[in-house]
Parts: sequence; structure tokens; C-alpha cells
Amino acid sequence: MRAAVLAVLITSLGFVADDISPDRGSPRQAQSELRVISISAGPSGSDVNGTFALSEERSVFSREADREVYVLFRWEGVPGPHKLVAQWRSPDGSASSSSTIDYVAKDKRFGAYWQLGVTPSMALGVWSIDATVDGQPGGRHTFELRDARVAAAAVKRPLPQPELYARLNRVFVSIERTTSTGKVLDAGGGLLSNGALYTSIGVLDGVAGVRGKDADGRPIDITGVLGTNREDGSATLAGGAPSVPALPSPESAPTVGDRCYSIESSPAGGHALTSCSIIGRAAGAAGDRGFIVRFTTAPGTPGAPAVNEYGELLGLVGGGSAASSVFLIGEPQRGDTLDAALVPIVTARTGAPGQAQTLAALQASGVIYGPLVGDEHVVSGGFAAKPVKTNTVPPGDQRESFSTRDEKFVVFVNWLPTERLKGTSRLRLYDPLSRPLAETPAAKADLKKSQLTLTWWQLSVPPAPGSYRVEVLLNDRPVWRGTLRITP
Repeated sequence: MRAAVLAVLITSLGFVADDISPDRGSPRQAQSELRVISISAGPSGSDVNGTFALSEERSVFSREADREVYVLFRWEGVPGPHKLVAQWRSPDGSASSSSTIDYVAKDKRFGAYWQLGVTPSMALGVWSIDATVDGQPGGRHTFELRDARVAAAAVKRPLPQPELYARLNRVFVSIERTTSTGKVLDAGGGLLSNGALYTSIGVLDGVAGVRGKDADGRPIDITGVLGTNREDGSATLAGGAPSVPALPSPESAPTVGDRCYSIESSPAGGHALTSCSIIGRAAGAAGDRGFIVRFTTAPGTPGAPAVNEYGELLGLVGGGSAASSVFLIGEPQRGDTLDAALVPIVTARTGAPGQAQTLAALQASGVIYGPLVGDEHVVSGGFAAKPVKTNTVPPGDQRESFSTRDEKFVVFVNWLPTERLKGTSRLRLYDPLSRPLAETPAAKADLKKSQLTLTWWQLSVPPAPGSYRVEVLLNDRPVWRGTLRITP
């Protein structure tokens, strides 16, 4: 009877308990926090994308045809060292055996599987396995052993990463974005689905033109916008989108902790698979359809599709507004650049091809943010927690996320004008629905050519969670734009 440790299953909720050390308590002190997530059995299994998965799940096995029984336990508990013990028992209770694993869990969710070899002489009937974690009951599972062959049970297995990449690459569109001055911005993404092309509305904000390319580099004509949903963050584009079959929808609702995958494109046109996990729910009208995901190594591509480990569509990566990034000094803090909201496409609005509107028309009506004017004079901008003490050096405590429990936040802009700028400056704050929420009084501005100057404003943190837009205006024209997230 063999045992094996299961690799960490899922990155947990937005909070992760600290590792347990001798001076902070032992696993036994946190026994009450153990929760059994699932127990399943199958005749075999293998590692898929770093997670052990059964080839099929069933509760009846054949002494004639099966060679092993795998029983897989998944728990949620406290990260740190644990002693995992399994006790097997035969149908009449006369035979038993135990196996122990010493395991250090790095996350709240972890698990293990045990294997029982099947021989022709084993007793027929109902076998059982009981697991404990640090002496605390960790679940019990029973299965039946028969002589007759057992029909294989269907089981949905996670897709290997090459298959996930192929599925995403087939529906992914790289969207090139340019400003009114011809500057090329970081590419956004889009989703092909049954002849429609969806993207994040942030991909369209602040740009003057967009062009699409499919996975093979073929151009996709984008002639306008068929519909937008600012509240949920989606946009439907008009043009020559090919009729690519839609990705399947999840058979069950995703939950916090689930793994996810997306795709990104490099400036040279290459595509790469990127991994993420669901860490929470997004605020706004999306309700139970919207989630927050955290990418593992790099920010996701705004507008790109995101799928679960079975290749089922979860939504689009949110964000993407032009000139909205914080200029970070040093390493980014966790969550500042790797988190994004998933945009649901079930609420995407659309219309007939003849009803498509141009970017310019939507910007004039305020549905989409207009291009920045004079952003070439700005070196950097962003948000911080404390007022700035100098007029040249950006603050060191920069971040893009604040809590409703915070009282104030600071907006700063670092200027390096290519010509002398005179007039007035002000700051305007917009709510999640793009409605003006607050505005500072106009202040005199006199910025000298080639002179590095930092200006900043301090505002009260909005009382409601959501994504808020901030614009810095010079002579009543937006010169810098940023987006900050307010959490509960």
C-alpha cells in the first residue's frame, strides 16, 4: 500500500495564511480550521498541469481487471507542516494497514492520494479508507471490490497545457492600438466567437485607432463598435471577424481558488500561454458572473479570453485603458499589477452591423474615454498612500489599490515638458460608471521646458468599492489618466 503527496492544488482566496513556525503555533492549534473539500477514487491517475488527476472516478472496482485503487483527498486548512495518515480496512475488518506522510503545505488548499494494490486473492465487498490530518478526522471513503468487470465511468479531465494553448490561440485576436499622435500602445486582446469579436472596453479607452490580427497574423478589419457595457466592462466590435466556434461554457460555476489560463501576445507577434487563479469576486453589476484573477508571473493581456483548466470560457481579462499604468519604483507589490477583473461576455451588448459607431463618435458622447492631449509632457503618474515631500521624486509607496478603510490617497504626475506649459491644472475623479464624482479647484500651472517637476493632489477614498478613473487636466484637456481599485 503506497502513498504519495499531491502537489498544491489551488492558490487560495485573496488572503493566504502565513506559514506556521514553532513560535507561532503548531498544526494542532489550528485543527478546527480543517475542511474536507472532496474525496474521490479511481483505477489510475497522473499529473496534469502540476495537479494529480484521476483517469476516471468510480466507487466499484474489479478484482479481475483493475490493478490498483487510488483514493484522492483534498482539504482546506492551515499552511505549514502536517502529518497525514490513512488507514485501510477490508470488508470484514480483519485486515488493515496504515500509511503516513509528513507534508509541508504551502497554501490553504492541499491534498494527498493513497494507492491500494488489487490482487486476485483480495476479499470481495466494501473496503474503506480513513484519513487524518494531525490526528483530526480528514474524511472517510468506501468502495466496492467485485469479481466482474466494471464499466469505465466518464470523467472530465483537465486539458494539458498544449491543448489549452491551442484552444485559446484559435479564438484570440491581437488588437493593435494607436494614439492620435500615431504612438503604438501595448497590444490588447479580443475573443472570436461565432462571428462576433468581443474585447474589454478598456482596450478602446484613450485610443484613436485599432487593428486586429488573428493567430496566423492575418489582419482582421475592425470598422467600429456594435455595443458597449461600461458597467461590466465589455465591448463588441464590428468588422470582418471570421466565424470561429465559441468556446464551451463551464458546466458548473467557478469558485474562488480555481485555476485559470489566458493568452498574451508579444510586441513581435508571438503568443504565449499564461496561468492565473481566481482570488475573489468583482464588484459591480456583473454580480456572481464577475471575478478577480491573479496572474502568476506577468499581467494578463486586456481583452484576452480566460478559461478554466477544462478549456471552458470564464470571461475576458479586464483593464487596458491607455496611459493608466503606475510608474513603479522597485519591485511591484503583490496584487498591484498582477490582478485583473474578468469581464463576462454574457452581458455584452451588440447591434446590427449598420448600427456600428466609430471610436470618435463614442468618445465625443463620453461612452469611451477620449485620447489624452499633451501626454508627451508626462514622464510618469500614479497613486500613493502619503503626500509627496519633494517636487521632483515620485513617492515610494505607490500602489493602484486602496481600501474603503483608508482615509486618503494621493495622485501624482511627474512632468518633463518638451515646451513651456502655462495655464491651469485640475484633477477630476470619476465613479465606476464614468460619472464625475469629485473635482479639485483650478490651480495655476507654469511648467518650464525640460525641467522635471512633480505635482500631486490628495483626495478622500471613495466609500464604495469599485474601479475609479482619475484624470489630470491641463487647460481643461486630459493629459494623464489612471485607474485605481477600491476594495471593501
